[in-house]
Amino acid sequence: MLTGAVKILSAAFAAMAASTSAQTQVSGTITNWTSGPNMPTARYTQDAAVINGVFYVVGGSTPSTSVADLYEYDPVANEWTVGTSMPTPRGSPGAAELDGRLYVVGGYSTYTESFLGTLEIYDPATGQWSPGASVPTGRRWPATAAIGGKLYVVGGANSAGGAGPRLETLEIYDPATGQWSPGSSMPTAREQAGAAVVDGQLYVVGGRGENHALATLEVYDPATDQWSRRADMPIAGTSGGVGVIDGKLYIVVMDTVGYQGQTLEIYDPAKNTWVRGPNMPTGRSHTTAEAIEGKLYVVGGYNGSSLLSTLEIFDSAGNTWIAANSPYRVTGAVTVPVGDTLTIEPGVDVLFNADVPFIVEGSLQANGTQADSVRFLPGVSPEWDGGGLYVYDNCDIALEDCSIVGNYAEYAGGGGVVYTSTFGMLGGVISDNTGRWDYGGGLWLGHSDATASGVGIYDNLTIWGGG
Repeated sequence: MLTGAVKILSAAFAAMAASTSAQTQVSGTITNWTSGPNMPTARYTQDAAVINGVFYVVGGSTPSTSVADLYEYDPVANEWTVGTSMPTPRGSPGAAELDGRLYVVGGYSTYTESFLGTLEIYDPATGQWSPGASVPTGRRWPATAAIGGKLYVVGGANSAGGAGPRLETLEIYDPATGQWSPGSSMPTAREQAGAAVVDGQLYVVGGRGENHALATLEVYDPATDQWSRRADMPIAGTSGGVGVIDGKLYIVVMDTVGYQGQTLEIYDPAKNTWVRGPNMPTGRSHTTAEAIEGKLYVVGGYNGSSLLSTLEIFDSAGNTWIAANSPYRVTGAVTVPVGDTLTIEPGVDVLFNADVPFIVEGSLQANGTQADSVRFLPGVSPEWDGGGLYVYDNCDIALEDCSIVGNYAEYAGGGGVVYTSTFGMLGGVISDNTGRWDYGGGLWLGHSDATASGVGIYDNLTIWGGG
């Protein structure tokens, strides 16, 4: 894996001939974000839940009215279908999956009226809605989730027109009895917070307090009826939805700069730490998001001038170059931004048009096997040190069963230059590289830590030494 800031200039991992037919041409930004089909109609303030791998988007509003629409997105078919509309139109509801059904609670019918306590339940098997007992405290924008067969509704606001105090109230619905009961109040009153469940605990993050955005993360344990504080988000903002992928929270943070929120923050409960993900392509507020099979789906919202139907999808596994589409020809500058990941499968050939830069600021995973290596075919670097790899600025690079062969640099490091970074190589070879005017025909390392095991280093050339 290569992480940090890495430049690969016409790099060569094994100098082998490759076919020029049926090539996959690549250039530009390599990102984890892709676009899906638009939702049937644009809206904002909707909520969503996932049932049996299908993304259910319900309610929401336009500038003039609330809506009752239900849309269902199937990631496998990559298409939307229209479900049965809710009995009650509502914007800013809370939604969650519970026992294979969609629970929708609260919200507002119009923004200047009192807020709803209505609970309605949708059964995908029958396509029918049924009423549940209304939540005692009507509210808009509650944080809503299901744990252990019960529905948890916390926070929100119940004052007309967006004014007045936010709520800290937690109320719990038991479908077995049809009754609501109170839980311990959340320490921080807020609306528009994100909610997610990890290991049976309710995580509530971000939101809006009294006329200001929050970065607060608080966790509720149903077993003890107690709240605890965790590390704040790096930035304050309302939630555009939260998904859980591999036990981590992925939150789309809205309203950070006007209506152009694009930030993705990722929280690891095991470490109590945050990292920044790559920005969502489309800035928006009042959207919703859910995770399915390692991907985060974000849809709808408002961009400051119009409502959106846009669906954008973040793949936590990154963008992958596969052997079936090999070879990949880099026809222009390629950049993997901070937070994004490019994975290159064993058996892939990467060809370069002359000296186009390959810049990795995020992560590159290119781990070949002894039987099927990853091959970056030869090039020349007349302007840069490091004909193969140019690694700099506190980068960690680890190569396995790769070969750096047949590269040329006008100055140092025909095979590559590693500066103020960490370099590790397991298996493979560094050979037949040339650094014309300086040290290190194979590799030039400066202020760096390097380890190599089972690596053949031979037949490298430089005019000054260190071939």
